[in-house]
Amino acid sequence: MVSIIAVLVAILVPAIGVVRERVRAAKAMEQVAEIHMALQHYASEDSRHRYPPQSGPGDLSLRLDPDDAVMGNLNLLRRNGYEIDLSGLARDGVAPYPLCDPWKRPYSYQVDADLLSVSGVQRPMPPEVCPAWNTAGRRPWGYVWSLGAKGAADGRGWIYVRDDR
Repeated sequence: MVSIIAVLVAILVPAIGVVRERVRAAKAMEQVAEIHMALQHYASEDSRHRYPPQSGPGDLSLRLDPDDAVMGNLNLLRRNGYEIDLSGLARDGVAPYPLCDPWKRPYSYQVDADLLSVSGVQRPMPPEVCPAWNTAGRRPWGYVWSLGAKGAADGRGWIYVRDDR
């Protein structure tokens, strides 16, 4: 009897890990879509279709300052009435704090003003993952993504929302 229970537990333990990983991926996808939608609405309400600024040169994270002392790009969205789940806000270090995915890595955000990457500006996704993302409309678009479970910099396993307009 005990051996049967031990065998069943041995079978179920790996399955629980797989389910947890799928739940994390679903939560990351939901949050990426939520932030992406807020960015789209923010830009559509701006007279010049501007997105909130990136955190800084080389910093692609989404940041929030709870005290509003240092402006973060999430502060701008929340000030305009967009509700964003901040349960993943990393409150260590100095404000503004980055919003992290379920794997504790910051979500990335980029305003891609160089639509075809002609001038050498880094595109948010490697071309082999998402070729010519935003060639339609000739307007800058904002992108949000998570590196996913593996955190691969090459784009494999990333969680993102693709705009096909």
